[in-house]
Amino acid sequence: MLSSEKDQFAILGATSMKQYDSLSKKGGGNYKSLRPFAKKIFHLQDRGLKRKEIIGRFVDTFIHSFPKALFIYLPIFAFFLWVFHNKKKWWYFDHGIFTLHYFSFLLLTTLIFILTNHLTAILPNYTPIKIIFGLFYCALFFYTSAYFFIAHHRLYEKSKRKSILKGSLLFIINCIGLLFMLMILSYISFITMH
Repeated sequence: MLSSEKDQFAILGATSMKQYDSLSKKGGGNYKSLRPFAKKIFHLQDRGLKRKEIIGRFVDTFIHSFPKALFIYLPIFAFFLWVFHNKKKWWYFDHGIFTLHYFSFLLLTTLIFILTNHLTAILPNYTPIKIIFGLFYCALFFYTSAYFFIAHHRLYEKSKRKSILKGSLLFIINCIGLLFMLMILSYISFITMH
């Protein structure tokens, strides 16, 4: 929750660590689970950082950590590919190469998103420009999602039905895995920012 002051955070009604600790003695589990976040936010605010600066530092830390997190997730993604495909025809190594290819594509599209976002910040705030960039973001998002199915079908040379079925299962499993990875990355990025 945000306090009435636009430049400061308030967590569960507390605006300082001392106030948070006194409220946590009265409260319960919510205070214990949010304590690392409160400690970090109040520490940064005590150093003179405003809310916008804290959010900016978090985003920067997250973006810089994202490629490392994808690198850690590579063998897990390749493992799921290995589980779903013929063990006699495809080695785990082959799935690793496909994963490197696909994750390189993901990093490239992430770079395009970031550069486009910086470009929109520079350009004037006109509605037609917003619409054009909104359409571009949507097209890039859908192409990034469809690219997995296209690459999966071309490499593993299955029938379209089998490819779509296996691709859909792999896509769902890996979206869940990536979601967990991003949650862990968000936590680590938040705790490690300075």
